[in-house]
Amino acid sequence: MFQIIGHVDPGESELQTAFRETEEEAGLKQEDFIMYQNFQRTLNYEVQGKPKRVVYWLSELKNPNTPIKLSDEHIDFKWLNLALALNYVEKYKDFQQVLNEAESFIKSNL
Repeated sequence: MFQIIGHVDPGESELQTAFRETEEEAGLKQEDFIMYQNFQRTLNYEVQGKPKRVVYWLSELKNPNTPIKLSDEHIDFKWLNLALALNYVEKYKDFQQVLNEAESFIKSNL
């Protein structure tokens, strides 16, 4: 599953934005992914007093050895199994729910 935080450019869909931002921030292109578009979750919350909407899609890298090329906006990334990911985001219960739902989807559909 990927989360890219960015803005939707005029004429872009949210999914197009996610692919564009993923390429800009991690060097991964749309063709690097298998997308499971029938899994999509949206979280709404506030950041510094402003509303924030984040959309999550489930995806899989076609080649798990594809190199990640981080932009200068980032210093690190991690590949985590579910247990470690849940621990990593332990204070974000709504995001933990999204991760658990993605795991359930994977187990029942793939």
